[in-house]
Amino acid sequence: MLLKQLGGVELALVLSADSVVSPWMTAYPLYRVAPLGTRARRSRIHTARQFARNLWQSFWMLRRVRPDYVVCIGSSICVPGFVVARLMGAPRVYIESITRTDALSATGLLVERLHLASRFYVQWPAQAEGHPARRYAGCVL
Repeated sequence: MLLKQLGGVELALVLSADSVVSPWMTAYPLYRVAPLGTRARRSRIHTARQFARNLWQSFWMLRRVRPDYVVCIGSSICVPGFVVARLMGAPRVYIESITRTDALSATGLLVERLHLASRFYVQWPAQAEGHPARRYAGCVL
């Protein structure tokens, strides 16, 4: 649904290296970055290595693409990409997952605390109450 709303813009998709590619995705340029962690491998050393790897991959990918803006939908792989995009001066839009009904995800909290997003959207009105940086604009997804 979001892609339909963004009609008329050139899109590139960024997926975690361990993600499955759906047939509809083949219509767009596709980039892969290192996943930050899995439930099976939660060690801090592993996550730090993956973060550094993702940061490097994000740097080269964003340098090649030169995006007008970067949109992330609730995935932890956006954190290194948002760091690079911020350094490049590209606007960053974070959309919290619709499944987060009561509280923000760990990724959402990190993006918010580090001010990594130019715009921060939540999909439930209660999550925006008392938080001026969060925006509720209805169901985005």
